[in-house]
Amino acid sequence: MVPRKPPGGSVCGAHPVDPAVAICSRCGTFVCAACSVTMSADAPCCRPCEPLLRQDLLLPLDRATLGWPTRIAATFVQVVCRPARTFSSLEKGSPARALVFAAAVLVATGSALTAANVVLRGFPASSDRMWWILRFVWNGLGRALLLGIAYKFVASWLGGYGTFASTVRVIALATPIVLLRLATLVAPPQSIEAAINFLELVGVGIALGLSGPKQQGLPRLHSMIIALGTAVALAALAYFAGRLPPP
Repeated sequence: MVPRKPPGGSVCGAHPVDPAVAICSRCGTFVCAACSVTMSADAPCCRPCEPLLRQDLLLPLDRATLGWPTRIAATFVQVVCRPARTFSSLEKGSPARALVFAAAVLVATGSALTAANVVLRGFPASSDRMWWILRFVWNGLGRALLLGIAYKFVASWLGGYGTFASTVRVIALATPIVLLRLATLVAPPQSIEAAINFLELVGVGIALGLSGPKQQGLPRLHSMIIALGTAVALAALAYFAGRLPPP
């Protein structure tokens, strides 16, 4: 492990006349104040290592050195296995790439659910097939986008300075929450539809709340309250709207 502070009397590797004030967390080089770059409170680095460390901070989805299948698979694993760390430290990036990731997740999960339902319950009538696919996409992304619009509106009203593109990026990266729909394989879909819709919105809300300090410039508590409050309100609205008789 590289020590955080150089020993007394140490000098910079690039400027031997200047005293060292830090040790590069990547290569271990002693650096002076002019050469030191602060990536985080406990990870200073030298200037040659800066671009390499910045690449390491990126999501796999944003690393140009990886192929697209690897980007999507590695990002999926990171979001599912370390959601709190992923969203709380999420760097700025391309919303277009995030939407490609969301589309890949929805297509893969939807295809897997369709295949499993064919095996377990038989395929739905032809007139229902397209509706089932559209409903799956709506459940996976449509309501989340409504949540993002409402969250962004309230965040801006309270002084948040993030862009809507960054909000869309967070929502798209939270798409693996549709894995909750695998529960429909072991229970009648109608009996747990409302619960799954609620949990999906709350899951996306948590992702928005965790990312709020970096993406919107809001305090963590304010961000979580806005996101979860909006998610619960939308879930309740969708639930009661679904119970109303058709006009």
